[in-house]
Amino acid sequence: AVSRLEAADWHLSVVGSVTRDPDYAARVQSDILASGLSQRVTLCGELTGTQLEAAFADADLLVHTARFESFGMVLTEAISRGIPVLSTPAGALEVLPQGAISEIPAGQPEVWSRKLDSLLGEPQTLREMSAVAAAAVLPSWQDAAAEFESVLVEVL
Repeated sequence: AVSRLEAADWHLSVVGSVTRDPDYAARVQSDILASGLSQRVTLCGELTGTQLEAAFADADLLVHTARFESFGMVLTEAISRGIPVLSTPAGALEVLPQGAISEIPAGQPEVWSRKLDSLLGEPQTLREMSAVAAAAVLPSWQDAAAEFESVLVEVL
């Protein structure tokens, strides 16, 4: 999808393990090189601590392309930092605020390209999504645990 972008000003930092599935990581790296995107796409590997915080601080948009995500902690982390999200409908997105997240089906690179071009070409839309994300009040871990407990009590 990013090889089709028409927007002039963008850089994609891919954060995640390059050793958990080395064959897949090698294919991604090969695709980056073959598409001529090595100056625009960086495979960062796994990040923690200050490196992860710096990556979040530099981000204008979190792009999440997973086909399934049971909860989506990274999505919640992005929203809690005021970073809007572009994601597949890959799981528990209902806890995220409407207006801070935009959903696109997996496996449709042309749709992803159009949406990314739209967001990159319309900074006001991205700013509005960021404002919604920054204003979001997400449930705390205590709230989530209490909700989980109430469901268990109800079911049992």
